[in-house]
Amino acid sequence: MGGALTGAILFYLITNFGVWILGGYDFTFDGLITSYTMAIPFFGYTVLSTIIFSFIIELVYKIVSLKKNKVFKY
Repeated sequence: MGGALTGAILFYLITNFGVWILGGYDFTFDGLITSYTMAIPFFGYTVLSTIIFSFIIELVYKIVSLKKNKVFKY
């Protein structure tokens, strides 16, 4: 879960910096802050979806792993 949240945070930081560098906002410090501020609502959804899908992926992996181990024991 920690890796998934770290990935979401890095995605937020890198992509919003890219938007600022490519001219999405003024090329000033205030423009950089605006770029990060305007993306906060989207970041919330990114974190929420990352948590949900990470949980689902881990759950499926554990179920498949348990079933696979039972097959090999018999």
